[in-house]
Amino acid sequence: EFYLELGQALEAAGERDKAIATYEEAVRRSPAGFALRKLGSALRESGQLPRAAEMLSRAVQVQAGEARNWLELGLLESARGRKPDAIAALRKSVELDPDLDSSYTSLGSVLAETGDTAGAEAAFRSALRIYPDSAEASANLALLLGGRNDLQQSAYYFERSLLREPNAAMARCNYGIILARMERYADAQRQLELAVRSDPALAEAHDVLGTLLERK
Repeated sequence: EFYLELGQALEAAGERDKAIATYEEAVRRSPAGFALRKLGSALRESGQLPRAAEMLSRAVQVQAGEARNWLELGLLESARGRKPDAIAALRKSVELDPDLDSSYTSLGSVLAETGDTAGAEAAFRSALRIYPDSAEASANLALLLGGRNDLQQSAYYFERSLLREPNAAMARCNYGIILARMERYADAQRQLELAVRSDPALAEAHDVLGTLLERK
């Protein structure tokens, strides 16, 4: 337990390599499902996908009834480009814990990537029914709605998302694009300027903002 708590503290501090080493020690001492999941998740986030796969496969073997193990496995399979396996793992997570909103959000993202927009929308809405304040689910649903030209609803969900995460540059950039498509150009410019302020390296925000300024 000491090594798990230390690993989580190191992750929170941005010391991912040290966190991985600490989780490895936790697994060496007690290869329980939680320790394997934390190590697998940290490895996935650091880009060490083969090792992450090994740990997360072990996690679902030793603790098959834990929804978060399947959620992490689903995220890993998505990162590896194995979308059907990701969807299967995320559906298993939902089955095991129907109240885990992050499973629905992750499932919706993978379904959207595969072109199943109806399934993605249902998943995002399920996430929001469980946790209405989810900025990620709101932003993803907004993007989906914008893709089918439901601009009013898209703007609504971007606003909900940005209330919770006002510094989310990509969401603010996408909101600005929706406002521009609605011909609310002054509002769009303001959102894009805020996106650039939050993330000066966000090229898309610079490009769209430049296009808006050119039309003046």
